[in-house]
Amino acid sequence: MAHHEYRSSEHAALRGETPTGQQASTRVTAPESPPRKGTAIAAIVLGALSVVVFIPILNLILGIIGIFLAREAAQRGIDGLPTAALVVSIVGTVFAAYITGYVILAFL
Repeated sequence: MAHHEYRSSEHAALRGETPTGQQASTRVTAPESPPRKGTAIAAIVLGALSVVVFIPILNLILGIIGIFLAREAAQRGIDGLPTAALVVSIVGTVFAAYITGYVILAFL
């Protein structure tokens, strides 16, 4: 008789049931993925473009967008890269503001 009880509990376990006959919880969770660095890379690229592009208003806009993307990447918990992106974007924005101001004053 004990052998038969063992078999029935074994079959219940295969069906996902507990010994009391209730359905067992089989929640599977995916492993946590590391934060993606795409936003920080985009911020570095936009900051660098704000230095390289000599179109007065466009380089200022690129630098400002780079600053916002770097701050967003830093809030996501990425280490190192957002700081570099923020520095490059701020330098690019200051340079872009200088170039834009110089061009505007040249046409006055």
